[in-house]
Amino acid sequence: MGTLLLAALLAPAADAPGPDQFLHPSARTGHSDLFLTDPVKGDTRNVTNTPDADEIGPAFRPDGTRVAFLCKTKDHDFEVYACDTDGTNRKQLTRPPGDPSACYFPSWSPDGKRICYTRLYPGGTKCELRVMNADGTGDGLVREGAVGAAWGPDGAIAFVRREAGKPQALCVTDADGANEKVLLADIGRVDLPAPAWSPDGSVVACPAETDHGWQIKLAPAAGGPARQLTSLFGMNTNPVWVAPDRVMFAHVTQPGTAGGYGVVKADGTRLDLHPMTKVEPAQPLARPAVYVPRPARPAANPVRPVAHAEPAAAKGLKVAVSPVFFAPASVPGAATSAAWSADGKQVAIGLGAGPVAVGTFDGKRFAPTAALVGHSGAAAGVVFAAAGKGVISAGNDKTVRTWDVEKKGTTGIESDLTAECEAVAAPPDGAWVVAGLRDGTLRVRKAGADPRTIPVCDPKRGAVHGVAAAPDSATVYAGVARWDLPVFGGAVAAFDPATGKEKWRTKGSFGGVMTLAVSPDGKKLAGACLDTYVRVWDAATGAELAVWKGHTDRCTGVAWALGGKAVLSCGLDHTVRVWDAATGENVRTLAAHVGPALRVAASPDGAHAVSTGAVGAVFFWRIAEE
Repeated sequence: MGTLLLAALLAPAADAPGPDQFLHPSARTGHSDLFLTDPVKGDTRNVTNTPDADEIGPAFRPDGTRVAFLCKTKDHDFEVYACDTDGTNRKQLTRPPGDPSACYFPSWSPDGKRICYTRLYPGGTKCELRVMNADGTGDGLVREGAVGAAWGPDGAIAFVRREAGKPQALCVTDADGANEKVLLADIGRVDLPAPAWSPDGSVVACPAETDHGWQIKLAPAAGGPARQLTSLFGMNTNPVWVAPDRVMFAHVTQPGTAGGYGVVKADGTRLDLHPMTKVEPAQPLARPAVYVPRPARPAANPVRPVAHAEPAAAKGLKVAVSPVFFAPASVPGAATSAAWSADGKQVAIGLGAGPVAVGTFDGKRFAPTAALVGHSGAAAGVVFAAAGKGVISAGNDKTVRTWDVEKKGTTGIESDLTAECEAVAAPPDGAWVVAGLRDGTLRVRKAGADPRTIPVCDPKRGAVHGVAAAPDSATVYAGVARWDLPVFGGAVAAFDPATGKEKWRTKGSFGGVMTLAVSPDGKKLAGACLDTYVRVWDAATGAELAVWKGHTDRCTGVAWALGGKAVLSCGLDHTVRVWDAATGENVRTLAAHVGPALRVAASPDGAHAVSTGAVGAVFFWRIAEE
């Protein structure tokens, strides 16, 4: 009976807004009103329409029929108001005290009978967490030194402790101020932090300061280590749960600039640009609200986790990864490949539109120096020549091109290939260059000799998408994949580049291999597989050493870092992941690419990496062992 009653209380009312509608502040009328918008359809309606007032900070009552919000008039600063979702039955709930102050962050209790909010006084040093009845009566102080009130579905209130001489901390407390608990001991110097409970109450999303801006972190409500959800430069604030397992947030690169809205799954995958960006630019005080029905939970299991498992504390490798530079798309389309020069000072990026972008990297910034134009199809693979002054690229136009970077021109074009190129590789000494072709062959060319074609697989079973060269130049590795049927026909094979003789081949059926990377010591071979796994083989025998599961969609890029202690991977789940090469633990998941991440390449010293994406953006990362 209790469960049925709870379900009835949480069921949306007939006039509740849909989960795809956002209530958000907008100054499109010259002042800030609240608009109910479907960002996909473009339908919008002014709910408040008050010419002499500004409204921000909306919050839906749990049944979706009423809204609490903040209103500023000529008579007072922001105070808490409430109205029905159609704008009727408007009422002012709070009254300004004698001292100047403003209210922020209204949030409803699970039963919809009370509202908590923050009252902030000038200077930001005095702040209060307060609770009142839904009609404005019974307004009382719960805690001093608290901002960012958010009432969770299980009755606890999340807030950020702000006290002189102490770091700002994310905390939870009962509605009467009892049983206070710290979830995040230090969120840094985040202004007006706004925590947000997941609909099931298992985690709290909150912005926190890092060495690369404000990032959204997820803190388990039961306690335990928090997990960083985003890795985007700038300020990522105002988390809002738009689904039981999905968080929307505001992103701006610089304070005072208009930004956009991102949306990411709670497991760190599927980072995307949210359609709200087309409707309204993201601003620090423009937090939207969305009605997400809170799930009814069985009495035997009152807390149902969101759709991800918090990783166990790492027992092996501890890695710190942070973005150091972001290069937006220079031309339409994807950034399809990437390579580092032997000295780690140059990076080449192959583009889906055909050009190869080359630039210098000083550990902090990528500075383009040349755009090598010639391919009429995607530059699917790039590699630096041994001397570092030349770049070799393989294209979908059935050519392999050698470029002089200083002169920005082509010095050689191999155009007698039998099919489109998917990848290119060369050993450190530059003894030969190998291209993987879509017809299932390898094309090996040694300076001064005729090219050698090595059959790898039946073209009906797949193409050679991944190639890699052994450090000693004695072996070339080929990865076979078939994009439409990734589970069948996948293979990795090793060949002698001088004779074409096969040394070994993996047995059995598994996901096709998109890219390959040889460990710095030449003893292991890692592969990004289309069945979502990262696999590791013995480079000498082909014996499978490890299979790592983490990506939730096809894995497309792989590289070794930290001198072989770590493996990097990326995939169509929009993430870059860091693995402990010894234990296979997924020690970091990086959400930065808006769209699929296609390739990842590590610098020769393993301290930096570059990742490319399907929308053309390129990220540079710093990797350090803690």
